[in-house]
Amino acid sequence: RSLHVPPASPDLLKSVHATPEENRLFYLLRQAYGKENMLAYFIRVMQLETVPQMLLQEIDASEFNSVLDKDAEKIEDIRFRDFSDEVPELVAHCGRLGSKLQLGVQQAEKLVKERKTVICWCYFKATIRSLQAALAQKGIRAEIIDGSTPTEERATILAAYHQKRFPVLITNPQTLAESVSLHDVCHDA
Repeated sequence: RSLHVPPASPDLLKSVHATPEENRLFYLLRQAYGKENMLAYFIRVMQLETVPQMLLQEIDASEFNSVLDKDAEKIEDIRFRDFSDEVPELVAHCGRLGSKLQLGVQQAEKLVKERKTVICWCYFKATIRSLQAALAQKGIRAEIIDGSTPTEERATILAAYHQKRFPVLITNPQTLAESVSLHDVCHDA
């Protein structure tokens, strides 16, 4: 109460239908990882849902330092096990953004048109950058704060966001999470 935080609004859940190519990739991911490495499967599904091209790259272990403990399996050893031509071809047909991230872009655009400020929580650096580019193509200014953003620059970006000089802040929970109070500026995530 002393922080003047408004009551939480109910979550609005949106359904996303995967394309046939995404569905095939989900199947291949399950075959490659599903039974022996659930962590790899989970990471790869998150990549597919946002920026499918990440499936063609090695996983960047540094993006998981804040959520994995020392006893977790070695993430550097996770590679996609299907080396057929099917995976790159499917990824190429998926486009730049996965269906889930496309819906996120549409939702952010809708909220900005309603003159609301928005915070977009992402996990991967590639997702953060792709989301910013997709919003820019729609004429929406979005600023980024991630682990590579210097402390002074973070403060400048947050001050501008509080002053509503741009409508969308894109970040990740590893960087901001509960370290910044945004409840007085933004109610749409």
